[in-house]
Amino acid sequence: MSGQRKTSGRRKTDGMPNVGVRSNVLFHLEPANRSTENLFVDADNSPLQAIDDYGIVVLEIDHTTSVWGSKTLACIEQHRLDVCLYDPSISAFQGFLEIDRDTGVVMLNDISVRSTSRFIRSDATEFPPKSPRRMVILPHVNTQTQLGHEKASASILFGMTDIPKWTKLDVIGAGGFRMKSIKREVKALSKIHLPRIVEFYGSSGRDTGSIKVFMGLRDGSLAVLLKKYPRTPRIDLARRVLRQMLEALACVASHNMIHRDVKPGNILYSLGSSLESPDFFLCDFGQACKGGVDKECGGTRLFRPPEIFQRRPNTPKVDIWALFVTMLEILDEKDWRRRSMKCDASAYS
Repeated sequence: MSGQRKTSGRRKTDGMPNVGVRSNVLFHLEPANRSTENLFVDADNSPLQAIDDYGIVVLEIDHTTSVWGSKTLACIEQHRLDVCLYDPSISAFQGFLEIDRDTGVVMLNDISVRSTSRFIRSDATEFPPKSPRRMVILPHVNTQTQLGHEKASASILFGMTDIPKWTKLDVIGAGGFRMKSIKREVKALSKIHLPRIVEFYGSSGRDTGSIKVFMGLRDGSLAVLLKKYPRTPRIDLARRVLRQMLEALACVASHNMIHRDVKPGNILYSLGSSLESPDFFLCDFGQACKGGVDKECGGTRLFRPPEIFQRRPNTPKVDIWALFVTMLEILDEKDWRRRSMKCDASAYS
């Protein structure tokens, strides 16, 4: 691996900090204490250095690819790769800043040997206890991190100059079934990270009365798509949804899980550059359970198979049945949608 950072045309090469923080950077790192200021001014950080309005050296992070890979914006370490912090309290490889190129979501990954990265301030959320230890960074969430051992650590502020516009933040209050449902969803999503499942970037507050769930935001749901574009060729759409949702359900089943609420409202889409070829993603795991265990009567009534009403153990066949009903919704054979709406209006929410 090369010891030099890959640079773009926007990077300076004269070794002098830029005066003024440029508006086209994704965000910048600000030193929150004097010891971190001393670390930032090191010559090995010169490709990233700029001087803010207060005369402080900050480090600019843009979309330039790190030597660590296409998703990595910067590695925080002691090896002259990206952000160099030469301090005995910092691990040789402390962590790295990562971006989801599809959604624009920025995350901090902690890869330190003793898990010594943590967020501080009142807007902080906790890293997951197990790997991967990563958490989303937003202009109003996780704005300051502390790296290294507590008594001698670097403290960094994240100055977000380009708000990630595809980030969805849900804040759900405590009480009743909804809180139980959200906790179940967080547990399920934390185990699944595949293309046909909506992106899950972490959560906080599971043991409190308010849970924050961070997920990727898409253009809308299949239910909305069917209403918004009624003239879309239904047979082509049905084939695309069927193929992609079978991929998603195969992933869910491989984790010995059942979604239990497959329906157009829980299938999100992204149009990208073409209405003819949208991509679909399964979301809302609030009803998910382990296969062959739960006999609870969950899901939306119209999409439930007979075994649910009979209170028999749930199997992956539950999701296949619901996907079949979803195909009927798309194709609208024999005026299916109008007739089914009389039976269960919740199927369209």
